[in-house]
Amino acid sequence: MKRCESTRHSCPKIARAGSRPRATRTLVELLCYLHTRIAHPWTISDLARNVGLSRSAFIDRFSQLLSMPPMTYLTRLRMHLAARALVTSAVNMPAIAAQVGYESEAAFSRAFSRELGTPPARYRSNNNPSPESRRG
Repeated sequence: MKRCESTRHSCPKIARAGSRPRATRTLVELLCYLHTRIAHPWTISDLARNVGLSRSAFIDRFSQLLSMPPMTYLTRLRMHLAARALVTSAVNMPAIAAQVGYESEAAFSRAFSRELGTPPARYRSNNNPSPESRRG
C-alpha cells in the first residue's frame, strides 16, 4: 500500500494530523489508498489485510476512528462522488456507475437511491436542469 500523495484526491481531515498513533496512521493511509482506488471491488478481508489486522479488529478500529463501519464509509464516499459527477458532467449513468465501483447500472441506482433518497437520474435533473451547464 502506498501513501496518499496525490493532491487530486481528497483524504479525510484526520490524515492531516501527523502525531497519530501508528495504527491510526495506517488506517489513514488506507483511507487515502481507498480514495485513489474508488472503483476497486473492495472487501473487508482486502482492507483488513492491507493494514495487517483481522477483519473484526479492522472493523472495530475503523469504526472507532470514523464512527461508521468501513463498507458504509466506502458506499457513502462512492455516492458522494457519483452525485458530484451527476451534476458537474454529462457522463452517462453506466459510466458513472463504473467510475464509482458498480458493475451494473441497476445496482448503482439502487445504492444511490438508498443513500440519497432519490434515483440518480432524478437527482441529476433536480440539481442541474440545464444540460448546457453540465458540459465539461
